[in-house]
Amino acid sequence: MSVIKKDLPLNASGHIDRSTFFNAFSHHGLNKYEIAEVFDLADINKTGSLSKEEWRNFYSIFVDDFQGVCNEDGDWYLTPTELAKCMYTAHWVRYFAPMGAWDISTKAFGPNEGEEKSTKNFAEDIVYSADKGGDGRLNFLEYLYLRKASVAWYKCVQERLVTRTDVRCALIIAGNGRVMDSGEADFIYRTGLELSNADWSYRGWNFPTLVLIADA
Repeated sequence: MSVIKKDLPLNASGHIDRSTFFNAFSHHGLNKYEIAEVFDLADINKTGSLSKEEWRNFYSIFVDDFQGVCNEDGDWYLTPTELAKCMYTAHWVRYFAPMGAWDISTKAFGPNEGEEKSTKNFAEDIVYSADKGGDGRLNFLEYLYLRKASVAWYKCVQERLVTRTDVRCALIIAGNGRVMDSGEADFIYRTGLELSNADWSYRGWNFPTLVLIADA
């Protein structure tokens, strides 16, 4: 697949419109609804078009990292193997796993639950959690939600697991502005705890749990 360029064509007002954005991201592992969601995530000011600053920030933080660092074969999907290699150097991994793959935040309910963690099987657990399409790999939108969850962890989680007091803050960021009342937050939190049978789960959510619930 072709590389998405840093400089996209501008319209008469000096912005990047939806059609230009759709053309750039077509044939890159996303359907039209997913491209629309990616556009909405990039459109910070919610004006319906992207300023040059919005696009360049989005490109440098997310697009360049995805296609230039993580996606080695250029197919615009991340396999667990590619994600594992990417995570060795990715700064955003330190937001939720400052101790690396051995941090309690990395323990998961995925295919490697209960095993001693390595970067490889932690990446498999992350893909298991973030893979909304169920094809065993991450497209660019799924990767964006993974990145949003890492920011939510950094901004909201006070300890090494998501506690009840962290849930609303974390889901507002990771869940794309999702707002909930106290009763809904309690229900969602209990649901997250029930996703794992591990003996630590009563203390809070791990990172894969946050990824799964935020993208539900």
